[in-house]
This record gives sequence, C-alpha cells and structure tokens, in this order.
Amino acid sequence: MNFCEFQYEEKHKLFSKFARLSAQPTGGEHSTGLGLSIVKKLSTYLNVIFGANPSLLNHR
Repeated sequence: MNFCEFQYEEKHKLFSKFARLSAQPTGGEHSTGLGLSIVKKLSTYLNVIFGANPSLLNHR
C-alpha cells in the first residue's frame, strides 16, 4: 500500500483529468495531471475498487 498526502480541500480534484494538486512530484518529474484519472477509469472498467480514504488525507 502506498500513501501520499493531499490537501483535504483538493479531494474533489483527485480523479479529474488534467488536475494539478498542490502536492509536487517527489523526483522533479513532469506531471500531466492524468495519472489518477486513468487509474480510476481502468479500475472501473476492470471492476476493481480504487479510491482515496478521506481519513488518510492531510487535514492541515
């Protein structure tokens, strides 16, 4: 299991296409904002449960 921190206020953007969140890539790599939207679409197609647990989001 992998945990990443997102701002609670940005939770509505997590699975949107081209969404840019305040969290930055850790290796300085380029980000398109498509990653989680693609994973969400594939998981739905494959009938796999995928999501974000609000209790694990950063509530700062």
